[in-house]
Amino acid sequence: VTLDGSDDIWYNKNGEGLQICFTKAYNNDNGMYDIIRDKLTWLIRNRPTKTFFEIGFGDNREICQCSDCKSAYKTYGESGVYLRFVNKLANDIKVWKASNCPTKEVYLMAYAYHAFIEPPKGGVVAADNVIVRIAPITLDYSKAVNNSKNYYDDSWLSRTTWTEIFEGWSNVAANLAIW
Repeated sequence: VTLDGSDDIWYNKNGEGLQICFTKAYNNDNGMYDIIRDKLTWLIRNRPTKTFFEIGFGDNREICQCSDCKSAYKTYGESGVYLRFVNKLANDIKVWKASNCPTKEVYLMAYAYHAFIEPPKGGVVAADNVIVRIAPITLDYSKAVNNSKNYYDDSWLSRTTWTEIFEGWSNVAANLAIW
């Protein structure tokens, strides 16, 4: 979403990258959710041949560090906070679609990589019109996926194997894709 410069309030500016605050977006702080939802419905309406619409995040390893997000991470995990936001959009799009383009097939694409690679917790499950696209960017393709030494190698994560990541996401998302 591109705004007039007032979107600075949407982002957490910690470290080297920017990351949207998904808690503020979910709660519609400063109308964030409404703006994103309205832009998405505009895109769906004006792209009649498109089926997949990406709901991404900053392409960096940052996560929002506001107190609301930190609290939510304890309950849902980083990916769960993001996926709750995507699910809210997915549910609203499903309702909107029924009245505006009932025969159009629409899926929202959520990503699982960087800080959002580990599956959510706290009962968060992807909506049926959400596809979770796993991006195994640190996968060592010279080793089997289930090799215990083929883990997601980032300092803030546990030594989770790729098999655990794929299985974990398959437990919370009916629709998966691999980048």
